Amino acid sequence: MVLSFIDEMKLEEQRDIFNIFHDGSIVSISDQNNLLTLKIEIQYLAELISEEFDHFFVDLISCDILKFINWGNEKTILDIQIISKLEPEILNCDKEVTDMLRILCALSIGPGGELWIKTKEIKIFDQKKNEITIDELRRICKKYWDRFGKN
Repeated sequence: MVLSFIDEMKLEEQRDIFNIFHDGSIVSISDQNNLLTLKIEIQYLAELISEEFDHFFVDLISCDILKFINWGNEKTILDIQIISKLEPEILNCDKEVTDMLRILCALSIGPGGELWIKTKEIKIFDQKKNEITIDELRRICKKYWDRFGKN
């Protein structure tokens, strides 16, 4: 599939969101009215919004594909409850030649795997469900890394 420039930019932003959540774990996935919501625990970023926070919510709007490929047995998992129970830790995200994201993940048991996502839009929320833009998320991430002298 050939992506338009606008689609390519949107995919780049989606990739950036998951790369900012590097080291975060997807601890739950819910599906309500075809809206998938990921709960991502990443305390070191969340607490920069509020000291009591330890996670974010990420809504996948019009998500066509969410699957996990386990590297141990190459099994493809489509059931979001099973994927949730694995609590995949986000290592990094790239975009494939296609219009999907490939998120490399570690698992507490087993060798890890790849979470594949194809979604039209992503919305980010703090722990109290206040929406956060990608630019705000980038500033939060920069604030964290500036503590260590890294840009």
